[in-house]
Amino acid sequence: MLKGRALRERAVAIPYARHGADRDVHYREWLDDVLGEGYDLAAKDPPAAFLTTVSRSPLVTRGAEPGTYRIDLEHARSLRRRRAEVEAELADLVGVMARDANPAASLREHRTRLTADLRRLERETDEIDRVLARADPAAEPEVRVYRVA
Repeated sequence: MLKGRALRERAVAIPYARHGADRDVHYREWLDDVLGEGYDLAAKDPPAAFLTTVSRSPLVTRGAEPGTYRIDLEHARSLRRRRAEVEAELADLVGVMARDANPAASLREHRTRLTADLRRLERETDEIDRVLARADPAAEPEVRVYRVA
């Protein structure tokens, strides 16, 4: 029985492995593919739970037609770029704050916002890595920028 993140990661890997990226798939067809792989959904209303959960994936965007969704690798790349930008900005900010014995409240607030953004981006890009590895275990992992604390 799948639910939550496990459902999202497995369900997103299936159409990527079958159809690749940038192909609109109706969520009912997508759900049929997931059920056809032998997965069960732990939900009172499986189609609704499936749609709600899968649409939260950082790899999924709406398709052109109603009820369709797609695996969007460009969106995944933009999340990776944003993560690298936030990591660099945070490193710069920490350097600036280290030179000031009493950094301004605005700098501390900015650091808090950047840290929260970075945590979210780390979760999303880590999920992307897991999904893509599940869909194509032989694929080369993308070059990643890691935060230096």
